[in-house]
Amino acid sequence: MTHSRCADGDTTDRYEWDSLTHPWVRDLAWLLHAPDLVATAYAGRPTLAELGLENSACRQAWLRELDMAPERLEPYLGECPRRLGLYHERLWHALLDLAPATRLLATNLVLHAHGRTLGELDLLYVDAQGRPVHLELAIKYYLGLRDGPGDARDPARWIGTGCADSLARKLHHTLRHQ
Repeated sequence: MTHSRCADGDTTDRYEWDSLTHPWVRDLAWLLHAPDLVATAYAGRPTLAELGLENSACRQAWLRELDMAPERLEPYLGECPRRLGLYHERLWHALLDLAPATRLLATNLVLHAHGRTLGELDLLYVDAQGRPVHLELAIKYYLGLRDGPGDARDPARWIGTGCADSLARKLHHTLRHQ
């Protein structure tokens, strides 16, 4: 399959969201434009430019093409579990494999050494320069508490379902262990 690459640097987000009819394509569009919840010193997700979708017209055309042929997403999302995290991962599989400037190499790659499991790599993909890139993914659902520790932006005020998790705990774990 060949992919065209748009590269005039237009990064405006003018998009007619209502023109997308397939829910998977609408979710991909959201994924492309959603802001990151946190910023760290580590490399984050690929930018629109790194995906080959920095040009607004090109990005819109790419999304429209997928919307007219959503069966191209079937191998990634067709039998997707209903859990949010797994769906989010599968959206990334599709995005990194179908975007003009990236190709998916492997998913959920378990690392072993000396008979011991060391961990799992969420995604490996190749960028436009042919370099392999490792990407760890996380999507969480948090509710903001009106009252709680610190000011309204304190990560401890954002709790997960069942109140057993918080954004503060997730940040600590991510920065120390992942």
